[in-house]
Amino acid sequence: MFPAEFVPSRLVHDLQVYLALGVTSFVSLSDHLEDLQRLQRDVASGSMRTPRPYLSGPGITAPGGHPAKLFDFLPGFPEYMTRQVDTPQGAEQAVRELATARVDIIKLFLEEGWPGQSFPVLCEPCLQAAIRTAHELGLRSTVHVDSDRHARMAIEAGADGIEHVPPDLSDETIRAMVARGVTLTPTMVVFEQMAHIMDGTPIDDPLARRWVDPVVFASLKSPDSWVVRYRQSKETVDFFVQHYEQRRNALRRAVAGQVTILAGSDAGNPGTFHGPGLMRELELLVEAGGMTPSAALVSATSAAAKRLATKDIGQIAPGAFADLVVLDGDPAKDIRAVLGVRAVYLGGVQLTRDTLFSTRPGSWSPLFSFPESKPTPTKKH
Repeated sequence: MFPAEFVPSRLVHDLQVYLALGVTSFVSLSDHLEDLQRLQRDVASGSMRTPRPYLSGPGITAPGGHPAKLFDFLPGFPEYMTRQVDTPQGAEQAVRELATARVDIIKLFLEEGWPGQSFPVLCEPCLQAAIRTAHELGLRSTVHVDSDRHARMAIEAGADGIEHVPPDLSDETIRAMVARGVTLTPTMVVFEQMAHIMDGTPIDDPLARRWVDPVVFASLKSPDSWVVRYRQSKETVDFFVQHYEQRRNALRRAVAGQVTILAGSDAGNPGTFHGPGLMRELELLVEAGGMTPSAALVSATSAAAKRLATKDIGQIAPGAFADLVVLDGDPAKDIRAVLGVRAVYLGGVQLTRDTLFSTRPGSWSPLFSFPESKPTPTKKH
């Protein structure tokens, strides 16, 4: 992460990228609660042109756990983006506060880390108390995991969803997910891009080059970026490269085992860009996971809406939002047809894609962010 990525203009820009690519709703997991709530209100009032946001608010983790420890480059940021608890009572209180704030889903973290970076892990009684309280209050939960062991912990605690396919996903866990109706959001693109960044594979995605703010590309080479530091360790590079290959195999077995798959990009991580990241994820679900193009489309539409328990999105039906995307090709035959966007309708109104970035989308801007700044220049060799 690099400070320049968090400037308000970049965040507003990315919302327009989503619209340009036909994404009319998104789920933000672990975020600044007040910022996203203001965005929801502005969307509802028609004063902001943006995809409809659904949110978890701050994610629940251990004190100093993931991702709080990664956010400590800015004082106060970890407290805005996470709720750090070490007792079941604290976990229950955190969920109750988020429920009062009317979040759409509860996000929790079980992450030990990687070579050169370790994290304390949320205690199992804390996890159980949080998920139990969420269910009592009518909220669904999803858990970030890094291993099969943590996936099983989440499933046994009653989690509704798993974020990130574990590299060591077992057949036993796959069967448990199917039996209990637990969803899996693989986020293959974030692992692909981390592997590429670590092993030096250049970013040559024309979609990203067209739509992504140049400051984000610059951040990947900035000496202030933790990516540059981790790339110096062969152990860390090997870890990310090998884990990506393992996750590809795990995803294919999960799909074959009939786990319900949801499309998600985990955008905001290095090399995983808002908008293009989701398009690449759909490709990977087909390419690496063996899903049919039609099934991949369902994972990003009706299946994703079902996870949120809403009928407002994810379907073309009376009473649903009139959000439509017109494509040049048939994505049920070739998933890459999602890239051929001809027209986007948001709430029944056709957007003028050519002017998305030259017209003001509204007054919303994040309250908690870095000031506008220029990226640190990189030397040419």
